[in-house]
Amino acid sequence: SFDSTFRIWSTETGQCLRIFKGHVVGVNAVSISMDGRYAISAYDDSTIKVWVLDWDLIVRNEQQWDDGATAILEKFLAAHTPYVQGTLTRRGSTTDWSEGDLEKLIYMLGCVGYGRADSKFIRKELLRLAGKR
Repeated sequence: SFDSTFRIWSTETGQCLRIFKGHVVGVNAVSISMDGRYAISAYDDSTIKVWVLDWDLIVRNEQQWDDGATAILEKFLAAHTPYVQGTLTRRGSTTDWSEGDLEKLIYMLGCVGYGRADSKFIRKELLRLAGKR
């Protein structure tokens, strides 16, 4: 913008989430990293700045769960359901995942635009979905 700031807006509510200040001249371009942790801004004076976005500090409640992430959780569960011996059919417990598996899932959710969701809530949602199977 011409006021030497840039803003991040919610596409759902139209609300301004953050205003980044401290630039000397107008901002030409802004890009958000794929994992949502950094913003990179370019200025009229040919400088580039990297900003660390502290999304993890935003308190989220369970009502803010994005249903679009449910499909990813269902694929995770399918991948962690054992095969029936001698077949390509999966059956059995879908709660057999490690903490490392859960951390990879949370990281992947962040990379595809669902932010860093709370691991306790992800675990709870996985168990809820597993119970429906």
